Amino acid sequence: MAKNNLTSVDVKPILAVMGKDMFAPEQVEAHQEKVKSRNKIVEDNKKKRAKKQPEDPVPVVDNLESAQARDEDGNEYTQWFLLRCPQFKHLNLCMNKLEDDILTDVGDVLGRTTDDFGFTLTGNPMKADSVKEL
Repeated sequence: MAKNNLTSVDVKPILAVMGKDMFAPEQVEAHQEKVKSRNKIVEDNKKKRAKKQPEDPVPVVDNLESAQARDEDGNEYTQWFLLRCPQFKHLNLCMNKLEDDILTDVGDVLGRTTDDFGFTLTGNPMKADSVKEL
């Protein structure tokens, strides 16, 4: 996404859909059913492909991840996250028109993504000190 004259207004919606989002525990079972249904379609398509039959469309279903957490009283519980766009490991936003106001959103994404996710922000009109704080 480098060299596209993107502004913070252009990039914010993209950043909003990346990384982990909290997922309601009461919706986990229904989501897992969607994943099972999707996996069944994938398996059926393998058989159809072998028979040279038309394949069914495979729905896109985001992955869930769980982590153990503790409440204020020290009780352990499972916290669920929806992993959005897990295939992205790097976002190159260099040489655009991004200003310091985007850095809060970039920091939020870095906090919601895995440790191997990164950004390239060089060539934007940002203060170097602001970028270093991330």
